[in-house]
Amino acid sequence: MLLQTVSNGTTEQPNWSLTTPIELRMSTRSNLTQVLKYFSNVTIKDFCLCRQKEFTPAKFVFTDGEDVEDTITIDFAAVTNIGCTFVDTRQSTSQELTCDYSGAEAATGVTFTLPDGSEMPGTLGSFTAGADSSTAGSQTGSYTVSGITHSSTGTYTCTFSLTSGATVDARQRLSARGVEISTSLSTLSPNLIERATITITCTVAGRANSLTWYKDTTEFTGYEDLDVSNSGDNTVSKIKIRIQSDS
Repeated sequence: MLLQTVSNGTTEQPNWSLTTPIELRMSTRSNLTQVLKYFSNVTIKDFCLCRQKEFTPAKFVFTDGEDVEDTITIDFAAVTNIGCTFVDTRQSTSQELTCDYSGAEAATGVTFTLPDGSEMPGTLGSFTAGADSSTAGSQTGSYTVSGITHSSTGTYTCTFSLTSGATVDARQRLSARGVEISTSLSTLSPNLIERATITITCTVAGRANSLTWYKDTTEFTGYEDLDVSNSGDNTVSKIKIRIQSDS
């Protein structure tokens, strides 16, 4: 059983809240023998990420002395990371994603699930034990996303594997941002005479709230907007300019 949290507790021993047992009577189709089932729930209110504990949360006592109980091992652990990472594809085509694990014992491995559902091995850092018995240890996991394009945008899940067989994870989002300018003349430095026309297209990877054209540092409005049939997940603006003497 894994208990996952994002905040550290300070209480040495967990507090348990036991609900009133529920008695359920059932009859099977094969016979009319009545079966009694008892249910009990517990709530851990305070805990410390510095511990891995075994608990016996439920013990049912019977008058004939044939008591029954069960033991649960609970890993107190947490994973934190940067919620969203932005990448300007004009400046970089790779980005390292990192996540930080906190817990009583070292993780045995780390993987990253990509937006397409595929799972890739990550790089697991060394475990640093807590300074004392009330301080959790820490460990870092990382994965480098390479060849970033707009299709790299999405949610990445960082998952640490623990010695008990349990896992603990956290999600983070990568957003690829980039701008591409193209013209109807296939060059960004055209030589045009007055009254000639040129079409300029600006494509922004991802959904932009707005797109504004500028001439030098002044907002430019002397153009004709053209329809864009299908921009997909990108933001596209296509304009037509008639060359003036001051263009």
